[in-house]
This record gives sequence, C-alpha cells and structure tokens, in this order.
Amino acid sequence: MRVIFNEDPNHFAISRLQAGYTTISRTQAEAFIDQYQGTGITDFMICLGASSNWYESRTTESALTRYRRWQAEGRVPQGDSIAAQVVRCAGLLADFHDREGEDIQQVWIRRLRHIGIRPWISIRMNDIHDGAQKGAFLHSAFYDAHIDTCGRASHRTPSDYFDYGLDYLQEPVRAYYKRIVREGLMTFDADGIEFDWQREARSVQIGRESEGLDVLTDFMTELFDVVAEAEAKWGHPIDIAVRVPDSPEKCMRLGLDVLRWLDTGRVQLLTVAPRWGASDHDMPLDLWRRILGARPIRLAAGQEILLTNMTLAKRSYLLNTPETARGFAYAHVCQGAEVYLFNYMDALTPEPIPFCGDPAVYRAFLQCAGERDALATQTRRHVVTHSDMEAPGAPARRTLPLRCRPGRWHVMRIPVGELLPGQRARLVLGLMPGEGGDASEMPTVYINGMPCACLGPAEGLPPAPECLHYAAFDVPEACRTHTTLAAELGTRNKECTVVWAEIVVG
Repeated sequence: MRVIFNEDPNHFAISRLQAGYTTISRTQAEAFIDQYQGTGITDFMICLGASSNWYESRTTESALTRYRRWQAEGRVPQGDSIAAQVVRCAGLLADFHDREGEDIQQVWIRRLRHIGIRPWISIRMNDIHDGAQKGAFLHSAFYDAHIDTCGRASHRTPSDYFDYGLDYLQEPVRAYYKRIVREGLMTFDADGIEFDWQREARSVQIGRESEGLDVLTDFMTELFDVVAEAEAKWGHPIDIAVRVPDSPEKCMRLGLDVLRWLDTGRVQLLTVAPRWGASDHDMPLDLWRRILGARPIRLAAGQEILLTNMTLAKRSYLLNTPETARGFAYAHVCQGAEVYLFNYMDALTPEPIPFCGDPAVYRAFLQCAGERDALATQTRRHVVTHSDMEAPGAPARRTLPLRCRPGRWHVMRIPVGELLPGQRARLVLGLMPGEGGDASEMPTVYINGMPCACLGPAEGLPPAPECLHYAAFDVPEACRTHTTLAAELGTRNKECTVVWAEIVVG
C-alpha cells in the first residue's frame, strides 16, 4: 500500500532557521530528501506556497521577492515570534535561489526521482493564513487587493476565520488561481499535481454553495486542460489528485461536486481528509470506495500530526504518538485506502513535536506506515476523535464528550482493522474527575453486542489528559474477527461523562 507525504517549503525553511541555519546548501537540500529513501513513501507532495508562491514566480510577487523588497525597505522583523521567523525563512529560500540559480523545489524533484519517489506539486486553492491581518507576509498581493470585494463574506463584516476565504464565484479569483496553476505546472516537471481544496474548502460565498457546484466543476475542467498543456510540454503524463473534505455530503454542501470531477475520468487520486484540527478516526471510506467502484482511481485517507483537540477546562491540541499514528494508518489500510500524511514533517529538535524530532522513531513509523502486516503486529491505539470540518446542513461529527444517563445507551463506532489471533485488545475510557470511582459509577459496555468485562482502573496513556479517571474493558474474543467495533455504553445508577475513548491493541 502506498504512503503519500505532504511537504511545505515554509516548514523546511523555518525548521532550519530555528536550528540555527543561516544558509541552506544544495547538499543540505538533497539530504533532506534522502532521509525518505527506503521508507514507505511512494508519492511526495511539494506544496508550492500558501496564498503566495514560495518559489521564484514570474506572474505574481512571491514570498521570495517580497522578502527582498522588505529587506530593502528595512522591514524584515527580528526576534523569535513565528511571524518574524516566517519572513526570515523566506529569506533562506531567496538566498538559495540566488546562489544556486534555481528554486529548492527543482532540486527536490530531481532528488526524489533519483531515490525512486514520485514528485508531485500541490496547490492550496484558497489558503487564508493570517486572513484577518491586512498586508500579512503570507498573503498574495491579489488577496489583499480583492478580499474586500471577492471574499466569501464580503457582503458583511467578517467575524470567523473562514470568512476570510476568497469566493470562487468571482471570475477574478478563478482567473488568478488558473494563472497560479499554469505557472506551477510549466515551472516544475512533476509526475502529478494535487488540487488541495482542504485549504480551504469554504470557497464559495455563504448561501450560494449550490451555484458553486457548476461553477467549480467548469473551473476544474479548465484546470484539467491546463494539465494537458503541461503534459505536452514535459512529454509525459501528469497525474491529477484532489484533496477534499471527509464526506461526499460535506463536499456537496460546500459547492465541491467531487463526484462530477471523478466522472470526468481525469482524476487519478482522491484524498479525503480532516482539515487540520484532528485525525478523524471514522471517515466514511467505505462510502467513498462504493462511489469509486471499479474505476481506476486511488483512494487515500488523510491523517494529521494533530490527534484531536479536547474540550475540558480549555481547548488543547494533542499530538499523535507513534502508537496512535499506527492506529490510524492500520485502520485506513484495512479499509482499502492509502495513507496520506499531512504535517508529518521532520523536526530537527524534539520540540514541539517529539514524534518527528526523534530520527529513529520518525523513520521507523515512515517505514511501516503503509505496510499492513508490519502495522498489524505492533502496538497501536485507535483513539476516538472527531471530524473538524462542517458545512451548511452537514455538521461535524463529534462523539465525545458523551454524557451517559441511566436507562439510555450510546454508541461509538471505532474502525480498528483486523485483529490477529490471540492479540490482546481493550477499550479504555476516560471519565471526568470524580466519576467512575466505584463499580456503581462505572459504565456498562457491550462491543458488537457482546458484554465486556471491566478490568478495573487503567493508566491513561499520553497524550490522554492526566486529570481523567480511566477504566479498561476487555474486548471479547468472539468479536475480534470484526474490523469495526461498535461500543455501546450505558450506566445503571449514576450519570457519568466519557471524555476519552480508545481501543488499545497489543
């Protein structure tokens, strides 16, 4: 099974800046790619930028050109803030281009082919980082000039992060992004191009999403024709990928008629994914597989480096561990999807992402991420998370926190993949502090209709919140042949609130 990896040049440069790099050599650029040789990665998506391009663009002011202008104007910020580092990391890429005579993405594409990994370019179709900040470094000049008239919420005062997206019903927006796509395809000789509609999927004026179904389908057809032009230039086929929200319903409600895009026969790879705030444990991959049928379209399931955000006293984002990452990957592979890793990018220090900052641990995961047999034998954790994407009429799925009341039963669906004979599996529940302290307060649990024995108090494994009271339940042997487990929870006497839930295997 293939593993798809998404890389952001912004990440590459800022991580090197934070590690003390003052320049980046060609050797260092190649070594960055070489670390992925011999892993399970087969396809490498190179994101070409955010709102503006992070290469030497000829059609717009790139982040590199903007850095040079700010430098000449004495505007390059100092200090350790993220905003200051973002500006200076563009300087690293500008310096690389000026010394080497080409963009770092060109070096990466050649090196990827050299080590046997397929290079792709990825276009974020509506990136809105720092959207509320007029003139932010990450913005394109087009964005700042048009957001007031071509924004999806330009009919009123923006109040929400997603209000700052551009509206693709406006012809100038479509024309601008068509230029961006054409330049990317004509600049970089890649094996494929990804149209990333998860940055951002809210790309049509609020209330007019149904109009977007036709407008965006016609626009995608135009982009497919641009791909054909690039194929003629480079002399080889260029695969097309689309990265979209997790369910067909959400896509439609947001104006993305993905089903018609697939019907054109021009798309080779469909990636369904969470947006950013969680690794969704229960995307409807079975439905997507049914939709694809016998068509030769690859299906990939996106997983984020962020595990989930928990709402206790305050919102806190929790990062995946190797065990939880293996849980998502195994469940996806067992459902017939390829593994797509987003934000699983390297870290040169253990902070802030210990998983990716330990080279041995990082490489070990990348080597097994797409290997069903290897994942099956390792300890893994299948954590109940949530969907972080909603659409008008299609709310986000959120199972937890779950308030259990006497006389009522609640169900959690947890795809876990195939359990091997004799492999230990247990359900771990995290209850609010002060609950579950004795047997009368403990939930009664069935899994796939079979009673589960309570194993007593359990330890909450990181990154589970330490403040919860944890209890473990045995997964009955008779239901371990099922690849999806449905846990029914009830309580006899007292109410209790389940905040955390996971199936631990191994």
